[in-house]
Amino acid sequence: MDNYAIGKVRQALQSAKGSRTVAQKLLIDWAERDPRLLIGLTRNVLPAVVGSVLARVGGAAPGSPAPAPRAGPPRPVAPAPQATVATALNTVIDRNAPRFGLNDGSVTPPPAMTGEGHSNALRLLARMHARNRFG
Repeated sequence: MDNYAIGKVRQALQSAKGSRTVAQKLLIDWAERDPRLLIGLTRNVLPAVVGSVLARVGGAAPGSPAPAPRAGPPRPVAPAPQATVATALNTVIDRNAPRFGLNDGSVTPPPAMTGEGHSNALRLLARMHARNRFG
């Protein structure tokens, strides 16, 4: 991105008071009227956009190999075996133990809350949430 485009991005963010959504709308509006800004914003991604459009429209160059036929609809994925919340959390913790600092024993995970009372409390909370959310 060139300096002109970077300056316009900063100006849009400042005008939008930091809101990325508002800044994005401003930049799109400005780019529609300012070819220099449009080119500055899209220079790096323009080849990918053009390639994508060519592939979608089917504009292969003469003598180039024909595109591979698209596969049919995606195959349904077999449902995963039912696992308890505790099992799922333990799997995540085991896979990410170094990231959580659990390998050196400095941090001890809290005891698992998997008793019948805890399960009933979670079910009750879910029912209450669904009732409040859906009327």
